[in-house]
Amino acid sequence: MKLRWLGWFVVVALVGACSADPQAGDDCEQENSGGCESDSVALFCEDGRLRAIPCSGAGGCTENSSQFVCDFSKAKAGEACRKANEDQVQCDVSNANQLLRCVSGIWKAETCKECTTEGNQLVCAL
Repeated sequence: MKLRWLGWFVVVALVGACSADPQAGDDCEQENSGGCESDSVALFCEDGRLRAIPCSGAGGCTENSSQFVCDFSKAKAGEACRKANEDQVQCDVSNANQLLRCVSGIWKAETCKECTTEGNQLVCAL
């Protein structure tokens, strides 16, 4: 009788350990994989650790069985960006006089007279 109870406890403990939600800083194996931590934050596997990335655009963070999407179109200077987006630029929606560039995993502001998009091109008048 005691052995059955001990076996049940071990199974419950293992199931509980496996169902823990992943968090920023946790180890991960599949580089660039990830998922939504919340409606506005994604976790991406970078350099063997999960990293939190804000999804501040209107689309937030969404996922289904085959993929997930993080809308970072309203990123702010100083927020985290994916290392996979290194050197990507976008206009800063909170300041028309600057663009944001992903540098070493952080959105950095760069000053210009006016940042606009024309088609698929970003134009930063100097």
